[in-house]
Amino acid sequence: GGGGGGAAAGGWGGPSVGGGDFPPGGSGAFHGHVWFFLGLAVAVVLGAVLRLYQLPAQIISDDEWHALLILLGHGYGYILSHFGSCDYCIPLTVFYKLASQTTGLGEITMRLPMLVAGLLSLAVMPVILSRVSSLSVAGLFAWLLALSPLHIYFSRYARPYMPGLFLTFLACSCFHAWWQCGGRLYMAGHIVCAGLAIYSHLFFAPACLAPYVFAALQLLVSRESRQKGRVVGAVVSALLLAGLCLLFLGVPLMVDGGALFSK
Repeated sequence: GGGGGGAAAGGWGGPSVGGGDFPPGGSGAFHGHVWFFLGLAVAVVLGAVLRLYQLPAQIISDDEWHALLILLGHGYGYILSHFGSCDYCIPLTVFYKLASQTTGLGEITMRLPMLVAGLLSLAVMPVILSRVSSLSVAGLFAWLLALSPLHIYFSRYARPYMPGLFLTFLACSCFHAWWQCGGRLYMAGHIVCAGLAIYSHLFFAPACLAPYVFAALQLLVSRESRQKGRVVGAVVSALLLAGLCLLFLGVPLMVDGGALFSK
């Protein structure tokens, strides 16, 4: 069932924010929260500067051309029903096609989804991590993420890797929250985020499906009836996720499935 109202309101199943560093309710916990969010704000600002620096001057190059070549030569029907030999992202290419026919498609517009996902991840991912770990770990993660050369690069690169990464992180976090606390909202979040991540690029599928492997292994060694009672929920979730992926990818798999094996 969904349930989990009280548990879900209490957090993500791990310690509350800062619970690993300070005793709850004390002034140390309050100051820990303040320093964490101040440090996070500085990390986000610095990370944003690094990701925006000279971005308007960055030209389209390498694999960023894949979607452009497809949208110039094909309509929406072809884009939605084919994987293509040049490995383009279907939803991203549809967005580019729509922009080219309305507001206009330029370098900034092409990189906007990646930039938004990259900036959101700087703020959201450390906060989620702080719900299941200590403030010090989450704060260190925030700074490592803000200064990560790969994260900076892919936040400025017109390919679906950054949105897929952010959605995969959200999908796994929602599954963990559901597994620990219950709640239909968490499970719905997992299904939607995982489905969109897999739709953006198929190589995100193993990471999105990994929580089910974790759940199965934990059930084998756990004797808690609460977790064993979630077997049905996990099965239903897996079926709904499979249905969503089939909705997104069923037609391309039937029409152009051979393209996946010719790369």
